[in-house]
Order: sequence, then structure tokens, then C-alpha cells
Amino acid sequence: HVMKALFELNPQVFFTDSIIAKLTLTKHRGDCREAIQLNDTYYIEQHMSSKAKLDRLKLILTTLDFADELFIKYSKELIPLAALTQ
Repeated sequence: HVMKALFELNPQVFFTDSIIAKLTLTKHRGDCREAIQLNDTYYIEQHMSSKAKLDRLKLILTTLDFADELFIKYSKELIPLAALTQ
């Protein structure tokens, strides 16, 4: 999962107030309807719309200054993440 890999790369980014709120970052699996385990301690919600998933991915990638490095394969073409969330 992309968020797990980004968390492993730079976990401190996930602990800013704006990101904690957007990701529903929690230590308790039961706080999420459908949790993704980031490490032995933390979970985030994954039960959300595709747009919400793209929005939070863009937030993390922008914070990490990686926004221009992710392309999403949609049908037969590659589309930059920034183009999908405008």
C-alpha cells in the first residue's frame, strides 16, 4: 500500500495536525471502519471514496515534495496525480 510505504519513508510527516485529521491516523484499529496498518502502532482509514483517497495521497505527496513523481495508470494512459485532483 502506498501510504504504508510513505509512512515508512518519512513517518514524522504523518504527525502534523492537518495530516492527522485528514488521514484519521490512530493507534486503535477499531477507530476505523476499514483500517490499514501502517506499522506496529498506527492505523489509517481506507474506507472512503476514490476522490478522498486521491486527495489525501496528494496531501502527503505534496508535503513530502513528491507530488510530481506519481503517475496513475488510468485506462491506457498515464495521468499525473495533480491532473486528477484539480
